[in-house]
Amino acid sequence: IADHRPVYAAYCSSMATLFGGLGQFDYAAANGVLDGFARYRAHDTETTLRIGIDWDVWREVGMARDTLHADARHQAHVAVGLTVEEGRRVFGHALELQLPQLMVSTTAVDQAHAFYEPGVSGTSPSPSPSASASASASASAGASTAIVTGPARETAPAVEQLTEVVCRLLGLDTLDPAVSLYDLGADSLTLLDLISEIKRRYDVELELFHLGHQVTLNDLLALLDRSPDTDPSPGDPVTVEVWQAGSGRDLLCLVHPVGGDIQAYRALVSALEPQLTVCLIADPALLRPGSPAWSVTERAARYHAALEARFPHAEWRWRLAGWSFGAWVALSMAAEAETAGRPADGLYLLDPPSPGAGPALGAYDEEEIRAVFAHELAQADGRGPAGGHGGEEGRRGTASKEAQVYAERLAHCCRANLATLRDHEPPRLTRTPSVLWLASEPVPGLPCPESPESQARAWRAHLPEPSHWESVETTHYDLVKPPHVKHVAEAVNTASLPAAPDPH
Repeated sequence: IADHRPVYAAYCSSMATLFGGLGQFDYAAANGVLDGFARYRAHDTETTLRIGIDWDVWREVGMARDTLHADARHQAHVAVGLTVEEGRRVFGHALELQLPQLMVSTTAVDQAHAFYEPGVSGTSPSPSPSASASASASASAGASTAIVTGPARETAPAVEQLTEVVCRLLGLDTLDPAVSLYDLGADSLTLLDLISEIKRRYDVELELFHLGHQVTLNDLLALLDRSPDTDPSPGDPVTVEVWQAGSGRDLLCLVHPVGGDIQAYRALVSALEPQLTVCLIADPALLRPGSPAWSVTERAARYHAALEARFPHAEWRWRLAGWSFGAWVALSMAAEAETAGRPADGLYLLDPPSPGAGPALGAYDEEEIRAVFAHELAQADGRGPAGGHGGEEGRRGTASKEAQVYAERLAHCCRANLATLRDHEPPRLTRTPSVLWLASEPVPGLPCPESPESQARAWRAHLPEPSHWESVETTHYDLVKPPHVKHVAEAVNTASLPAAPDPH
């Protein structure tokens, strides 16, 4: 300030200076120093206006959003945090008020302290959001300190309400907000009912592919406040979903199978090392059934562009993977990466159709398409063999409206994606290390594929050397389920682990 003499200097501090917080002593103290600087003057002739802003937690950006996922109290706080747009408005008000200390709270201050106090394990506070207008008039130009509280959020998640809904759907008396709903007995059909209930209560649109492989109540609370900016726009329909945020720069991207859904990858993602970041791409047509069909090549180009935008290849070590139809798309994405001059660090193909199978797959008749769809539906639900209506649907006797709509979307994707295989010729890779898994057992109701050895020979013309392939004694659909999926997880984990130091 002495060197540059700015018109104003803004110090972005935290409400933690007022409330502290369990395990946050250093953070609160550091922000207290910022508050002190906001009131400091080097000499009486200093003209720089110093403004201190003690921000509440943010729910769309920042450290708090990506930490303490198992802490119900923290997640409840993030769920009522500031949006970026609200922060912009408050910052403008702060410049107008010109106060040395402005405290920003999205909830009434007499209730906000509950977010910072130690609580009983498994519980979380639910202070009512303040009904004050944003940047309330209680902050006057003559005051030295003011507190700005946020407007009421009618769609703010009510922790107790959502807990009651989940307990009712799962037949539970109590619920640990940090435990996976799948571990408590949920399946995809249960979650579809839950998504419908969330829409009815909070007018928040969620999709099954938004929910991760170990979705918890805490995760649902965070998703309730999902920013519209994170959803695909009509001009950019491809969404990259992050199911696991790792600690390093290694990234695995999984591409949806022919049905468009990504729930089939739950077992695989659960078996991956936590330091690996895992993202998935679902078929945009699940959201927009009327969308024009893309060729495999165009689809791969769009997915590659979306992945580059979310995880720039210059900053991340990419590994691409796909099962079934998704393997063909992942292969073409790897070709896009090679053309761009930055090959992926690895490609994992999980029982893809043989390179010359496109015309036969594209010519499937209605009975064969129905068989594929039945398997895809069972795979997305994560329960027993396909062909029947097991799982939650079987227990209810009749599928819910939400499940029927979901099934119709899967069927649309199956038909559209199978048709695009008719004229597609898989590209040849030259610089991408590749691993190929081939299932050796046939699937009831579907044409019997060539032997794994024959398919492996056909794939040699499309994969660089040295490439590796394995035959797995299971069916196409069981390959991505335990225990067989462990082979894939072990290969990915081994490639992603940092190399051991040379003892010599």
